[in-house]
Formats: sequence, structure tokens, C-alpha cells
Amino acid sequence: MSALHGKNDRRMVPRWRTSVKAENAPEFSALKRPRLIKLDTAAQLKEAQDAFKKNPSIGIAADILSNAILTDSAVVAEDAANYVIENSEAAPSTLVQLAQSVFQPKALFPAERKSNFQVADTRRLLRLQPENPMLWADMARHFASSGDKLRARRCMQSALQLAPNHRWMLRTMSRFLIHQGDPGLAHSLLAQHPRTRTDPWLMAAELACAQVAGKAPKYWRQATDILKRDLVSPSHISELAMAVAMMELETGERKKARKIVQKGLVAPTENALAQVFWAKENKHLSDGLRLNELVQEKPDAYEADYQIKLLSGSFLEAIGSAETWSADEPFAARPKAEIAFVASILDDYRLAIDMASQVKKMSGQSDLNLDMNRIYSILSSQTLNWNEHEKEIEKIRATLVLATEKNDRDSYHAMANLGLWHYRYGIPEVGRQIYLRSIDAAEKLHLKDAAAMAAIFAAREAILAGDVDSEKLVERAKTLAKKASNKASDFYLSKVEFLLRDPGAANSILSPQFSSSPPVVEKKAAPIKITKDKDGFVIWLPPTQR
Repeated sequence: MSALHGKNDRRMVPRWRTSVKAENAPEFSALKRPRLIKLDTAAQLKEAQDAFKKNPSIGIAADILSNAILTDSAVVAEDAANYVIENSEAAPSTLVQLAQSVFQPKALFPAERKSNFQVADTRRLLRLQPENPMLWADMARHFASSGDKLRARRCMQSALQLAPNHRWMLRTMSRFLIHQGDPGLAHSLLAQHPRTRTDPWLMAAELACAQVAGKAPKYWRQATDILKRDLVSPSHISELAMAVAMMELETGERKKARKIVQKGLVAPTENALAQVFWAKENKHLSDGLRLNELVQEKPDAYEADYQIKLLSGSFLEAIGSAETWSADEPFAARPKAEIAFVASILDDYRLAIDMASQVKKMSGQSDLNLDMNRIYSILSSQTLNWNEHEKEIEKIRATLVLATEKNDRDSYHAMANLGLWHYRYGIPEVGRQIYLRSIDAAEKLHLKDAAAMAAIFAAREAILAGDVDSEKLVERAKTLAKKASNKASDFYLSKVEFLLRDPGAANSILSPQFSSSPPVVEKKAAPIKITKDKDGFVIWLPPTQR
């Protein structure tokens, strides 16, 4: 616009991660609560230490290491750890890794287990293990990330055929089908599977797929029944609670939804945290849920971490979090679309254009907000000039004119970009009038964020064009920004205010490196004056030095 943040619906569809990363997730564990057996680990540790001193061996060292970790007494295990490391050729690799963790704790449990997925390695493993469903799922994920839908589907079908009753495989297949644009089939897969009626993980996915497909969920009664009873570990009902809560929100049951959300936050998955942030951002839920603390406890909560940075106005940090999120879900368009939005706010037009283009290539279809943000970035970047790109410039204008003539709810976005086009390639006066029309249109629709952003960019263009009404436009932008209460508009408004004071610094102000913090200006001290009157010399000191 004019860069604008799209408010797309978010559903509790399952995550799709590599099998290596997913195998440590709660959804891989059994539903039944394990029986608690009290062990005197301290006594066992002492007994193992005594035995190790008399006759050291790999087996006794393993006992010491395991008991030391259970009692959080890594220091007493150093001798055993050194013994295992010195005799690593005779010890299992997992035991050697355990021994190394005594001296480097993060080596055993890294904050983020990176699995640099290599297609060549997976293909080699598939030749050795052609009946391994996890490898086929990983191959499907790779092809989906590169946009090869046909081969991705073939690989995913092979994976499901090899593990038709595996919870993670069923959830992964449902996510894959949604990514392929077939939410109806995703819902049917889960609704018809006999395991879904008793598995909260599959119920959560079934409810989410039903929402995406626009169908009634099959297991709503069973889902709400599981949440009422306390027979399943909290870690197994987090996503189910969020799926149910989101459906309650859509029917206006906010009080009931909040109680269910709190149940889901006892032991939340990162996916559940991201869902709550989405609901909170869209004004469905109030504060007081300890979301920031919960996200800090989840090293893989990339999407939620991005939301925290975005909502706080830390855009440089937000774009880093979004890039990590995108790397975690390379097949998903949404994180790339978020990068495109933040990049446009930071005036990183190259990145914004690249991400928007990638999303369009991946999805194979147009998204109005993303297309308009891409056009905004192209026009703002000034990379097109009449001599070399006349046809492309005219094509952009024709696209914008056509979009404004639709006169629908979203036409104000195209109208704002048409104003920008006229400021850059047409008649500035016409550009100003079109911008004003777009602001009025957004206000009539009660779209406060959109109206504020349109006003801010109109002020920017007026300043750059030397418009005599620049200050009036900046004042209107300030008024609308206060109504919007949006960090993106606040951030960019600060750029415009700096630009108004110093138009000659446009290149540095309108750049990704710009900080919205006001620069520190050293004030020069007033000079000391010495004068002479009839009584002699008089020294005049500045007020601050008296």
C-alpha cells in the first residue's frame, strides 16, 4: 500500500516436520499414563561407584552415568564419563554421547535439533530400507518444499501404505493433503479411520481439517468428552483443546473457549501456542495467559516467537524469527508471506519481492494482499524506469486499475497502490487524490490498520514529491495511526516524521538499516560573553552554567 498485513484464518492443522525431529515430539508417545515407580537412585549411584572403583567397566560406567543424570549429579560421574570416552571404540555411540554431555551439557540436548535434510542421503537410505515409511515421508516433504506436487504425493502415499495406522503418519498425511489443496480428502481420511475415535491427536487434526474443508466434525462429542475427563496426560490434549476452543470462539462462546484454552496450556505444543497467539491477535482472547513465558520454554516455538516479536514492534528480530519458522516449514507459504510483509515495512524491497514470488510459485495461485504488497515493493524500489521497463510499468497500472474497478471490499488496497504508481510514474497530484480516496474507503469499512497505513504512505510520497500539503498528510497519518494502535504503522510513521524533517536523507531513512529510535543530537553550549561597562568587565554565562 501499500504494505498491508493479511488477517488469514489459522487452524490447528498438524505440523509437518522431518521424522528425525518429530520422533521426540509428544505425539510419538503412548497415551496411557506410565506407572510411577519410586527408585532409590542415590543408593544405586553409590553402589555403582563402589563397584566401579574396584573393577571399572563400560557396563558399570553406563549405570553411573544414567543414575547421575537422574539425580542431577553430573559431577560425580566425571570419572565414569572419562573412562567411556577413553574406551569409546568399545562403547555404544549413544553412551559416548551421554559421557560427552557430562562435560558439555548442551551436546546431548541441544536447543534445536537440526537435521540438515539431504535428498541424496535419504535416497541412499531408501535403497537400503525401501519399507521405511519415515524416509518416504521425508522425501515427500522435500518434494513439497520444492513445489513438485506429483512426486510429493507419490512419496506420501507410499509412506501411508507402509504405516496406515501410525498416528504421526495419519496426521502428516492430513497436513500434506491440505497443503495440496484437498482439505476434504484430509478430513475424510481422519473421519473414517477407526483409530481417530479414541486418539486425541487424531481428533484434533480431524476437527481442524473439518474447519478448513467447511464440514461438520465427526468426533466433536468424543473430543469434548476427553477434555472433561482427566484420563489423558495434558501433553496429549493440548492441540485437541485448542481445536475445540477455536470452534467455540467461532460460535461466540468466548468464556467457554478461554477455559478450554487454559486446559490446553498446561503442557502446550508449539503449534498450540502459535494458535493462541493468532486468536489473541485477532481479538478473540484477552491477555493473562502467560504466553511469552510459555514460548520461552519451547525452543521450537518459531511461529509463536515470530508473533511475539511482531506484536512488540521488533521488526528486525521478527524477520529473523520468521526466517527460522520458514526453514522449519519450507513447504509452507505462510511464513514466507510473513517475511514479505515485514520486509516491506523495513523497506527491504528485494526480500519482499522474492518472498512474494516464492509464495505465488508454491501455491500456484494469487493472493490479493500478497500481490499488492509485491507491487508496492516493486514501485517503492524504483528499479523500473520508463526507458527500459515501459511495458512492465504499464502492465502494473492496468492491473491496479482493473482491481480498483471491482469495487469490492479489498479494492482500497489496489487504489492505494495506484496512488503510489502515479507519484512514481504518473502525475503526483492525481496520486495524492487517489491515495485520499483509498483512505476514505478503508475508513468507511472500519479498517483502521489499512486506513492508517494508506495515510502514512500517502504522506511519504507527498514528502518525496515535494508536495506543499505534506505536513497536513503527516498529521492525518498520526491521527489514524493512534486509532489503529498498530506497531507496523507506528514504526513506519516514525520514518515518515524523520523524512519530513530531513527529506535529503531519504535513502538512509527508507532502508532496512533505519532505526525508529531518535538520533542523539549533541547540543552545543551557548558561548560565554565578556563585555565591558563603566564598572569594568562583565562575564555573561549561559543559563545552564549559572
